[in-house]
Amino acid sequence: MTTDDEIVRGNQARMLLQDKLYIEAWDTVEQRLVSLLRRVDIDADKERRVLYALKGLAQARGYVENVMASGKLAAAQIERDKTFTERMRDKVRAVA
Repeated sequence: MTTDDEIVRGNQARMLLQDKLYIEAWDTVEQRLVSLLRRVDIDADKERRVLYALKGLAQARGYVENVMASGKLAAAQIERDKTFTERMRDKVRAVA
């Protein structure tokens, strides 16, 4: 995967993590699983499955967060690799 690919994926991950529908879905699923755990009548097998589901949910979010972080690092690396002249040209373009 190229650095540019990592940046694109990182931006997509950031947009996903900020998306209202994604946030709503994440919170809804997490709240439902936690409410299942709080039930007094939950048996050990169901409790174990719910805990696995919560762990899987956290791992999925962690993966997306890692993709976002990789994209940020790739963008920073590209910026560090630019020559002084390229950085100054970018700044002039931003002002113009």
